[in-house]
Amino acid sequence: MSVSILNGPTVTEFVEDSEAFDKCINHYFMALDVNGDGVLSRSELLKGFNSLLTLGNESESEEEMSSLYNIVFEKFDADQNGTIDREEFRSEMKEIMLAVARGIGNSPVQVALEGDSLLMRAVEHELLKVRGIGTSVLGHDKVRNLPTNEIGEKKKKKKKMGVVIIDGSTVRDYVEDDAVFKKSVDERFDALDLNGDGVLSCSELRKAFESFRLIESHFGVDVSTPPEQLTQLYDSIFQKFDCDRSGTVDREEFRSEMKKIMLAIADGLGSAPIQMALEDDDENFLKKAADLEASKIAQAS
Repeated sequence: MSVSILNGPTVTEFVEDSEAFDKCINHYFMALDVNGDGVLSRSELLKGFNSLLTLGNESESEEEMSSLYNIVFEKFDADQNGTIDREEFRSEMKEIMLAVARGIGNSPVQVALEGDSLLMRAVEHELLKVRGIGTSVLGHDKVRNLPTNEIGEKKKKKKKMGVVIIDGSTVRDYVEDDAVFKKSVDERFDALDLNGDGVLSCSELRKAFESFRLIESHFGVDVSTPPEQLTQLYDSIFQKFDCDRSGTVDREEFRSEMKKIMLAIADGLGSAPIQMALEDDDENFLKKAADLEASKIAQAS
């Protein structure tokens, strides 16, 4: 297991690179086809599929997992002949990966991935492009041994990271807990309101989004974005928050827009739990969502 940075475009570009994607799919198909008959049986798919994409979680019973994998098999077996041929496998894996890409969205996230998973291949694909190396070596040991998180390493001390299990319901429950979410947002608002006038100026809100580095960097690698384009991007973000067009963002506007953003993230994550590496600090809303769920589980036990 290793922590890597990816977003939706990372996965989409990997899938749309037909040569690289098909090569990986053919490799996985042959690895799953234990008896070498050119098709996958139910048992062959179910035994090997978890190495490609993790389904379910450790809390689910054996019966629940068996039911889930049976549904997966029926989805792959398009012609319902009881086996999965290479084209059925490729077609369904493409659909799954594109659905994952849509779920992740455009904002880079840090995720804990198994070394031989398809998502790790997507990360390696991105890494090879950044380094200017051909994707023909995708999946080779020399690529797997590259430190994927060396992209964008900063000389400054890195923040401590923690790996949590999170899904859309974790984030949604956090947002819908009015008292907890309101307290978190208000604390963040107060921290951004540097001059203490009770509203956020464009520059104060911009400082918050600059700290996220979602615009000035791509997977941790600085990109050359013209200053005027950056200004336009940040101005559009500010306009989204400034609902009444007063030229400032008040507490209610900030809370309302942050709620929309978090619920959009929840929709993007979906219902399948994933492991995600988050900065271990008190300002990260996703970390707060995971902490809230953990505290509820602890209280119930």
